[in-house]
Amino acid sequence: MSDNTISNLAAAAALAAVFVFWFVFHPEYLNYHEQNQLFLLTAEYLAARLAVPGGLADWLSEGVVQFFCVPWIGALLLSAVLVGTGLMCGVRRRVAALVVPALLMVHMGDPNALVSFPVALLMVLAAARALSHASVLADALALLVLYWLAGPVAVAYWLIRCLQRCHSVVWSVGLLAVPMVAALVAHATVLGQYPLRSIVLGINYYRVPMQTPALQVAIPVTAVLVYACPCPAAGLAAWLRTVPGRLTQAGAVLAVACVGVVACFPRELTELLRADMLVRLGRWDVIISRAESYMPHSAFASQCVNLALAQRRQLAERQFEFYQSGSDALIQRCVRDNTTDLPSAEAFYHLGMVNSCLRYYSDIQESILNARKSGRCEKRIAECLIVNGDYRVAQKHLDLLKKSLFYAAWARDAERCIAAGRVDEHPRWGWMRRQRFKENFLYDYVEIDKVLGRLFLNNRQNTMALDYFLAQMLLDGNVQGFAQYLPLAQTYGGHPDMPAGYADAIRCIRAQGRVDSSPYADYARRQMSRSQTERSEK
Repeated sequence: MSDNTISNLAAAAALAAVFVFWFVFHPEYLNYHEQNQLFLLTAEYLAARLAVPGGLADWLSEGVVQFFCVPWIGALLLSAVLVGTGLMCGVRRRVAALVVPALLMVHMGDPNALVSFPVALLMVLAAARALSHASVLADALALLVLYWLAGPVAVAYWLIRCLQRCHSVVWSVGLLAVPMVAALVAHATVLGQYPLRSIVLGINYYRVPMQTPALQVAIPVTAVLVYACPCPAAGLAAWLRTVPGRLTQAGAVLAVACVGVVACFPRELTELLRADMLVRLGRWDVIISRAESYMPHSAFASQCVNLALAQRRQLAERQFEFYQSGSDALIQRCVRDNTTDLPSAEAFYHLGMVNSCLRYYSDIQESILNARKSGRCEKRIAECLIVNGDYRVAQKHLDLLKKSLFYAAWARDAERCIAAGRVDEHPRWGWMRRQRFKENFLYDYVEIDKVLGRLFLNNRQNTMALDYFLAQMLLDGNVQGFAQYLPLAQTYGGHPDMPAGYADAIRCIRAQGRVDSSPYADYARRQMSRSQTERSEK
């Protein structure tokens, strides 16, 4: 079997493995990236991206990420980008070059590592290969253009040239000065709002400003070494081309990838991101079945599972079979970041609490640290405004969504629904209009149980509000209120018999917690122990 055949098989195997990794094992990362951006098909959007160093790589990466809402397409495109960096590193040493995609996958175990970084690296490596015989002047011009289009990772081009041609120190320093001077001039003129550190290390490679992961520096250096270092001695090179040599290289790459996956894709984080993705897709049965086998001990996980149970009318039966974080296990106080409030916002949406849903989703979108819009947030915000009858404001959000690829059809359908006056007949929006509060008022988070009770009394067909109302009182330890309002569950809850969860809670309350094999008693003891620990620490 020829070297080219072996190399091609290695590349194809790597592409298939990376595709399976993202599509089968970690589609939640694709969902997370897609919901934190809104790619617009407009010239203005492209111009805004090209206005900063690395803008073209950022624009291209967002174009790739928009396809993540169709997981198999997104996984295929991302796999092509990652494996493509390896192919650009070594045409004749493809097995060894696959260490670069492996490191990039480890790097992307951090959900805030943006796809723009591997896209920028791919652009720089492709330029180095295309301009392998360029003159010094062409190198200087290419380095300047690459800095603006791909960002500071363009320094990899300079390193490749230094290793390939062994230019003098003066030439090397002079060539490197080209993007450095460009960065300083840009900072002093058009990019004064960005810290100089971001202009030098990358504006759009990482979602959190002013942070630069170590791999963001190590990966380009590794790529340069694989690309430009001379081939090993003849004896070693011949052995590396043998079957044992190929297997050794492949085993080393596989070992790096496996260690990185274990270390950088922790189960706790991936389960939380997966739960959020499943809530977005409405896969309630899958959420429950996954929680039965493994459930992170966090408020985020509790909210996702409880929402799924409520959607399947199992909350009254099974709530305390699963981990409950405390009073925040149904809905938590607003936390201004781009993820924590998502299950609470979705709970408000399904309860019919339109204004609270609107407030949470607005805060979520504004908390995206790289100042992007969110297709998921924009869609929910537009829905809330439509339900409230704020059509003129909703139209601004629909106009934005119509400029995207995957949200445009939905936005046009929403426009037609508004124009035809059929919002009241819409299966979701009409229901929300009937369930929502009819008057405005303010409430504090500590009164969330009263708000849920009032929501149910506002429309007694809202059985989810009733389930949440009684569940919240159990979480708060309000046993008197639970006993007082329990008859509502028998009258309006639609349960033919007393739900097992309520029966267990009543048994625990009557026995003052001295009950064996009681899920609610276990929860109460855990909360009491937590309260005692907090008081002792104070």
